[in-house]
Amino acid sequence: MSNRSSLLRLLAILGITAIWGWTFVVVKDAIVAFPVAAFLAYRFALAVALWTPFLRHLRWRSVLAGSWIGVFMGLAFVVQTLGLHLTLASDAGLITGLFVVLVPAIEWLVYRVRVPRVTLAGVGLTVVGLLLLVGALPRQLAFGDLLVALSAFGFAVQIILVARFSHHHDSISLTVGQTVSALAIFVLAALLPMGGGFPLPSPSVLVAIAITASLATALGLFVQVWAQRQLAATTSAIVLLTEPAWATFFGVLLSGNPFPPIRIAGAALLFATPVFVTLVALRPRRRMPQVQMEEPIDSEVAVAG
Repeated sequence: MSNRSSLLRLLAILGITAIWGWTFVVVKDAIVAFPVAAFLAYRFALAVALWTPFLRHLRWRSVLAGSWIGVFMGLAFVVQTLGLHLTLASDAGLITGLFVVLVPAIEWLVYRVRVPRVTLAGVGLTVVGLLLLVGALPRQLAFGDLLVALSAFGFAVQIILVARFSHHHDSISLTVGQTVSALAIFVLAALLPMGGGFPLPSPSVLVAIAITASLATALGLFVQVWAQRQLAATTSAIVLLTEPAWATFFGVLLSGNPFPPIRIAGAALLFATPVFVTLVALRPRRRMPQVQMEEPIDSEVAVAG
């Protein structure tokens, strides 16, 4: 892969993470008085509709593979959006960044991929950061942060599955499969007794649905799959880590989220620790010096050699 292609994919992911960070604020404002499940169902239904021009070119094997990924993504979105309803947009973006630390932990449990010590240390630091971030908040907001942290687990699984499947499947088909199965999760959630049903959205909610469906969902998921086909996982992770920073930036800029010193320290730990873990993973390992063996003295050994 050429350097130009790599740069293009990196810039594409960077742009999408900025959009994802911004939509934390957009979604929070939209769901103040609107059911979470219905908002997500409308959002993903519109995203599916945007893919209809490509239906004739879909590879159904790849759509099926994507549908399994979409189940985890759909559940994660429901939990995350519920948490976002109870907490601050800037917090939700920061805590969602925990997926970078959760990814190697899940890979070890499921695929027996060895977890470096620096990653284990990173898990401890992120827990400290989470405690500092939510410690100065009212109990309701703290519960919302914990829900968002739980959703990070689902997004970690989604990232792992995309990384493993994207090399063997068509990007558009895999994206459509994720979107459709996630939509099914949201429809079922909305139909539950506590789901809130499907009320008609107000004009402001319609704007939020259109923005998140087109930019954050249809385009965002496609760019993620397309980029992870060729970029190394660690390289992608570094760029994806900018999402919490974008969410914090837009949360403070557009919503005036409070950030006293103790919460700044927690946010700094949550953002800096995954960056540190990822950069250490990129560091080239030192080669052990090769020891030149002396020639054997024994004549029989010498002949055998």
